[in-house]
Amino acid sequence: MKLIYIVALRAEAEPLIKYYKLRRLMNHQAFEIYKHPKQDIYLAISGIGMLAASSMTAYLAGKDLLSKQSLLINLGIAGGKNWSLGELILIAKASSEIAKQNFYPTKFFKTNLTEAALLTVSKVPSTYPEQQLLDMEFYAIYAAAKYFISSEQIQSLKIISDKQQADINDLTKEKIEQLIANKLLEITKFAEQLWQAIKQEAIYQDYPPYLAELTKLVHFSKTQQHQLEKLLITLANQEQKLNIAELSALNHPKKIIAKLTSYV
Repeated sequence: MKLIYIVALRAEAEPLIKYYKLRRLMNHQAFEIYKHPKQDIYLAISGIGMLAASSMTAYLAGKDLLSKQSLLINLGIAGGKNWSLGELILIAKASSEIAKQNFYPTKFFKTNLTEAALLTVSKVPSTYPEQQLLDMEFYAIYAAAKYFISSEQIQSLKIISDKQQADINDLTKEKIEQLIANKLLEITKFAEQLWQAIKQEAIYQDYPPYLAELTKLVHFSKTQQHQLEKLLITLANQEQKLNIAELSALNHPKKIIAKLTSYV
């Protein structure tokens, strides 16, 4: 299983390069790509903007670095009017100013991180939105990556660096590096949790816990069984214990699925 970080700026990359002791792969001249000497941990620097971000994502897929056996974390700074400077945010919804479709990275393990919606823009607006963070890459990364990996394998962590447009002028390379460095333990902890959860999901994929008991007691259609399997995998990763007698007493597949959904 590969862990891939994508960042836009060298300053965002530097703390991770030092922490993991990554080395540049010189056989990739189109982009800066780094790798741990022994583990499958990669870092790619895309450059700023949606075109650069989507190009990097497509490049990684073309070189077989981004595949079904990969986890992708977009890490970087972001604007946030109503958040605290330096706060680490897990992105729950990704939107774009140029597309109607929204993306929702799947969460299937518990985390204490604050979650928020993100708007990816091509130009920083003079007025920041009240309920969304701002960046210039993640939506494009997700839009490209979803053709190669599933939604739970695409995540984004953002650190609040500016609360208004004027703050951007004060962002130096050193300040950006420090913002990332200050949250490095939380970032790497999240990456490790994601890694372990994905590996566990692969174990559960063939035979999720409680599946046999529920399908024996209640008839599920093919579509409903697929929903049931996904929910049971998610709950297994969250280490939730289920009361099969209580669930089977509902005696209806839709009611059981609704009940399980309420636990997620």
